Amino acid sequence: MRVRTNWKEPSSDPCVEFEFGETEDYSVVIVNSTYLKEVSNFEFEIFNQSNAIRVISLNKLEKKSSLELFNGTGQILYTNQFDKGSLLDELISVSNFASGLYYVKISNEEKNSVKQFLVR
Repeated sequence: MRVRTNWKEPSSDPCVEFEFGETEDYSVVIVNSTYLKEVSNFEFEIFNQSNAIRVISLNKLEKKSSLELFNGTGQILYTNQFDKGSLLDELISVSNFASGLYYVKISNEEKNSVKQFLVR
């Protein structure tokens, strides 16, 4: 697949030269789904509360895991560790956060899940 951008000149020709622009080529590999190993991610919910969010896991953690909260630029704003077999129930204050989208990531050495939430 070829993706092109050009400044001020549209073109449907994928090989024409442009003075200003960019061309990127991508390859896509299509595989039979029987070759894919299913990976189960963490199931958790984020609930908005007054000036806070509550992160709750739906199942016990299979391994020692970490919770990270980060902003849109990837800056980690909060982190905590949880032992194998525990149910995650974490209340995190967001009262000092600017309005915008934030992300919660729960991970261990094998898998991870990310969900987003909005601070207004």
